[in-house]
Amino acid sequence: MKAKLNLFGNDKFEQLQRKNRQQFKNIRKEDGVVIERIERELKYNQVSKAYIEVIKEDMIRMAVSAKRRNSSFVGALEGGEKGFVEEVLKEAPKVTKIAKVWGILEDALYIFMVYAAVVVFLFNKPPNYDFGYVNIAVMAAALLALILTNIFLGKNSFFPQFKDVNDGIIRLVVMGVFLVISYFVETEMKPVFHVTSLIPLAIVILAWLLALSAGNICSNRDLKFIEKNYE
Repeated sequence: MKAKLNLFGNDKFEQLQRKNRQQFKNIRKEDGVVIERIERELKYNQVSKAYIEVIKEDMIRMAVSAKRRNSSFVGALEGGEKGFVEEVLKEAPKVTKIAKVWGILEDALYIFMVYAAVVVFLFNKPPNYDFGYVNIAVMAAALLALILTNIFLGKNSFFPQFKDVNDGIIRLVVMGVFLVISYFVETEMKPVFHVTSLIPLAIVILAWLLALSAGNICSNRDLKFIEKNYE
């Protein structure tokens, strides 16, 4: 049976993600920082997205229990943070090539979507707006910067100066820098495309949703494999 493309997040992987997000609210802030740091390290080591969610579910359960007993969550991790990560990496399934492709496409379309929305609604008067090759170059640079930022943060997860870094804030700062650059570029560049409809932006949003859904299909298949082959 072929997997169905699902835009509404009702598959098992999405359910697990929602459950983890909900339960994450019930743990102590400092334990949440530890979990996010371990998650970042696993992502850097190319661990399957589905397996990371499974490990995250276990860690959240441990953190909730530690909070209830007023004990140390890190102390409950075998070998501490580093030891726990090393143990997970011994048997963790890696992200598949097709999942990598969908992940990159999803990130690229997300950046294009946010960037295009800013260009359309802040730098122009919708539905009329101008777009040029310089805009595309700025978006490509933003994507590359975010990829390099993710690699850097993952590689240095356990360094003291980066232990408490918030990934989301860093990504917002990176995006903000490129949007500021884009603002000044907009005033100097000559437009290549003059668009008179919001349909292209709507198509980009739909493409991003499709890429997100396709990526979740890959993760859902991985989750079924994990449930079957891992304890």
